Amino acid sequence: MYYYLDATGDLQGPYSTSAFDKWFLKYFPAGTLIYDKEGRPHLIDDIVNQKLKSKTKVMFCDESSILETTFDRTDLDVTIQLNTSSFDNDSTLNLDYTQLENGVDEVDCGVGSERDTEATYVLRMCNIYMDRRALLNRRRQHPDTYIPFEHSWSDWVPQPVQIHIAIRSMVHARNNIQNYEDIVVNGYLHFLNIYPHPCKLCNIDFDDSKEMLLHFISVIHIQRSYAKNRLFSYIDMHCIKKITNEIELSYETRNFHYLAKDVFELRQQPSFFDDVDIPTAFESLKSTVAVLQTIPLLTPTSLKNSIDTCEYVEAALFFRQFEDQYNKTPTSLRSRRFGPTGKTRCNYCNVEFDATFLDSFPKHIFSEEHIHNALYFGVSRRDMEYWLSFLVPLLTGNCKEIKHKEPSKLSLQESDFPLCYKPVDVVKDDFSYSGDDLISVLNYVRDKIRISFPVLEDSEYRTTCRWCHTDICTRNGVLRHVLYDKCHLDRLTSISNDDLRRLFRSLGITITMPLFHRSKSTSSRMSPLSHTEKQFNLQRLRNICCRTMERSGLRHVAIRSFPFGLVNHCDLCDVDIDRVDGLIFHFCNEEHTDTLMNNSRIASSDINYWLKIFNVGGRSAKKC
Repeated sequence: MYYYLDATGDLQGPYSTSAFDKWFLKYFPAGTLIYDKEGRPHLIDDIVNQKLKSKTKVMFCDESSILETTFDRTDLDVTIQLNTSSFDNDSTLNLDYTQLENGVDEVDCGVGSERDTEATYVLRMCNIYMDRRALLNRRRQHPDTYIPFEHSWSDWVPQPVQIHIAIRSMVHARNNIQNYEDIVVNGYLHFLNIYPHPCKLCNIDFDDSKEMLLHFISVIHIQRSYAKNRLFSYIDMHCIKKITNEIELSYETRNFHYLAKDVFELRQQPSFFDDVDIPTAFESLKSTVAVLQTIPLLTPTSLKNSIDTCEYVEAALFFRQFEDQYNKTPTSLRSRRFGPTGKTRCNYCNVEFDATFLDSFPKHIFSEEHIHNALYFGVSRRDMEYWLSFLVPLLTGNCKEIKHKEPSKLSLQESDFPLCYKPVDVVKDDFSYSGDDLISVLNYVRDKIRISFPVLEDSEYRTTCRWCHTDICTRNGVLRHVLYDKCHLDRLTSISNDDLRRLFRSLGITITMPLFHRSKSTSSRMSPLSHTEKQFNLQRLRNICCRTMERSGLRHVAIRSFPFGLVNHCDLCDVDIDRVDGLIFHFCNEEHTDTLMNNSRIASSDINYWLKIFNVGGRSAKKC
């Protein structure tokens, strides 16, 4: 039992060692005197928390510092002189930091605090990134295993940090982390998908995640990393601070939710590239580039109307992982042809470069200018996932033979991919596009697939083009062949409406039109119709549709009003439409009419769209 003197000098107690252990550093700083029952003084440091390692008292200073005689250095164990004029100076790499390995009580002099130079934007992005990591791991193909300070960065490192700032910051972080309970630190690190694995730089194995993290933020590991002429980023520093703050907050709030056994479940989604050989991977890449009409990671997400934009920190780490993985691929594979021959435009940097072979692409993508522009304008997570998946068979040397699925027993017309066969029958009431119409229809199909379909998510698809006698084994390869292969297009003299309908249906793309989908919010120019106006116009349109069917004029209407003939779904009634005549029949259906009557967003422009299709005048025309 022990006692202590309060602010008024009165002796308080007795208290147990466990009580002082609980109050240590929170109420009584290190060096506080407490007294035993005989009245003998003891340092609180010596009585409680005996497992704490002794710390070294150190002063960091630069060559411009003037050590005044008034500055008390009698208690300092070591003074480390840092040349801060340049973090590339070799003198900073030859200093002996081993005395700091077990923690220090730091004394600053002459060097400004890192808080003065840290980027607040990067700090904010690091907080967002760390908060979302567990969620992202549940939906991403490649789980995030980023550990701060494990690997240094290339020359394009965002927000580089000087060695003396990194060491000073991590000395304090290491002191804090090593005093937390192992079960708490390991639990939180596992929540972030950080598990123990060897340090390849120092050739050291670890028993748990806490021990591994303490090594990566140790002075020796950081010093060795900088000795390789590689840098660390403020991203590393801020992420360590975030980890430390979250664990500290858990102790304050007594909320250790991440220790639950079912708090984290890694659900790795299958990828097309997991089960393909190297030739198939390259063929799929060629097809994807052809259908997209661009190379992944060369177009900002805003131009692609994408919602899967990476956070700043996430994108930077993606680039680093992509670069590391690419550098591990065999040199022989980098000379393989992968995309269009000749020049390719980068929409980030507004420049053109040759991208005929695989090795010509990273020369631009890993340049400092491109990464700076990509981080500024936004990077598609899907593009990044695609490239990392593509590298899987290249790294594993996967050359196994693919076992294709057994051929379907369906008829030729139903089993083959649309536009890959010569029609043997013509669907009743169907029509075809040819001549000049064929070009406009193909352009429409290309654009619709490019903006509406996740082309990057390829799949195995075994089929044969009956026109060109060509076997194709990937879905994107089929799209490239039927939409862009000149050999195929020269043979394609017409396209059946049924072909296009089945093509969009197989890709999960729905084509709609006014009065078959919910109109956008009406503006002053597109004021909604009143109940009476809607009733009059809808009845009029139904009469026109019935008269068109009686006169067999549907084919001419559909051709004149492209893409009228491709509509394959009604969003309002959630009904698939099989044929063109089915479109008219559904429009005349009373259930569809009732749905339209209850829709407050029907505007005059929707009615005029249909009147124009049937070549009928406005309301002043004769009533039908």
